[in-house]
Amino acid sequence: MLYVLDASAILNDFSFSFILGNQYVVTSAVFAELKDMRSRNLADNALQRETLKIIEPEKQFSEKAEQMVEKHGFEISKADISILALAMELREKHKKFEVVTDDYSLQNFLKLLKIQFSGVIHGRICKARSLKKKQKQC
Repeated sequence: MLYVLDASAILNDFSFSFILGNQYVVTSAVFAELKDMRSRNLADNALQRETLKIIEPEKQFSEKAEQMVEKHGFEISKADISILALAMELREKHKKFEVVTDDYSLQNFLKLLKIQFSGVIHGRICKARSLKKKQKQC
């Protein structure tokens, strides 16, 4: 199975391990979020064993992800946008995968797009939401 990991998959689950036979991918923005010694060593070892790969989404999918985030009124990190873009790209290429994240905003977009995801320790959201931006009145 192919797993697209958000940083929370590794940071929040102290028993997380890269299981041989599965494939794991992150973006460079997510990889940069792995700063503590445990998670960085775990990820570095997985990179060396080629169980983990760093993949960047194509520009067109990054743009689509940014537009979607803007449209629905949420603010999410660049790393989360990169994961959303990569998930959109993999779905477009008919890849079978699952996104692993505890980030509820990211889960919200995945649910809107009907992309399979799982939570780590905080579970999953049940219902997707959209925020509408209010204009400031003078």
